[in-house]
Amino acid sequence: MAWGCVDVKSCIPIGDGHLYTTIRFTSTGMIEFSNDECSIDKFVTQYTNPSLFTTTDGDASVAVLGAAVDLSIGDPKIFYQLQDEYDLSDNNGGSLLQALKSRLNRADSELSETNPIVALKITWEGIQPPGSQPGQETNTYQAVVFTDGKQTGVMMNYQAGDLQWLTQSKPLPARVGYSNIDDVMNLYEDTDQDTIYNSYRRDLVTGNTGQTGSYIYRLDLNGADFVNPCVECLIWYENDLSVTYNYPDASVCPCSRKQAASDVNFRRCTFPRGNDPDFSSSSYNSVKCFQSTTDGDEGFRCNYINNALVTDYQNLWESSNFQALLLTRSLRRNDALYDEWKSKFHVCVCKYQPVANVKLLKISTFIIHRNAGI
Repeated sequence: MAWGCVDVKSCIPIGDGHLYTTIRFTSTGMIEFSNDECSIDKFVTQYTNPSLFTTTDGDASVAVLGAAVDLSIGDPKIFYQLQDEYDLSDNNGGSLLQALKSRLNRADSELSETNPIVALKITWEGIQPPGSQPGQETNTYQAVVFTDGKQTGVMMNYQAGDLQWLTQSKPLPARVGYSNIDDVMNLYEDTDQDTIYNSYRRDLVTGNTGQTGSYIYRLDLNGADFVNPCVECLIWYENDLSVTYNYPDASVCPCSRKQAASDVNFRRCTFPRGNDPDFSSSSYNSVKCFQSTTDGDEGFRCNYINNALVTDYQNLWESSNFQALLLTRSLRRNDALYDEWKSKFHVCVCKYQPVANVKLLKISTFIIHRNAGI
């Protein structure tokens, strides 16, 4: 078995508010969502022989056509293409998102009006099962995982005649369905011949989209008020790039007391300042104050408590200037990101860098390629 992996900037919401940033896909027709980046050597060997989904599964996953395969037979290939509206490394002009939106609009689905911002298209081509002869029992099919940041779905496409499984030789049906952590769907659980046949020949059946061989399933349980912090952060970042700053009015204070103490451009403040009786070294002994080495007593001052620059003012410019009294926390301005987002998604602001969306995985002579038609 082989697998490929992509990292997604915008986060994929699955189930009831679960967010995932990495997608792995296997030669056995499985797709797994996790937060273990592609740089982490995570094994997905549990999908070698795909089994039924249960609510105890660790990560969300999708079975497009889960069945054992032998990559040494014939000329199997896997193609994939990732497009993320907020990934600055993406330079293919939005063609995948545009094509997907057109397909969704023609489908009879609750997700037909979705305006996707992320799409991962995976195409399995010429995959063969163990024991088959080269060029026989070849199977080609496709899946597209997509999201608009709130709702997430998967489109499964099986073109008529592209599935050539010899169903009478299969003891178990192909695994088709999904687990979104909060719920599972297994389409083919029985082991009678009709169920086995239908599971392997989804290319001959009218799907839930109203089109032959095409199916769409919603993977999230989110309401209309759901907020995807990854997307909101990326929107904020994109807007921030377009802002022209007036640097003379920017904060001039070092970010921390330690930085101020080691900066030759700053020195400890002199006290008292002018004739102000409310500010003195003794009355504000918890405040560490630094001022410019080139200014006199009336220059700007940088105040620090517990090593951090004081920001409990109505704006950042005020915080870089002398204040006789600290304002209450209730007057602090709201941050650009909601407090509840910060613990997990502050890296969006601190560590924003493009991630290449082209990856090749080679195992023996088998290669996972990028891009194929939708």
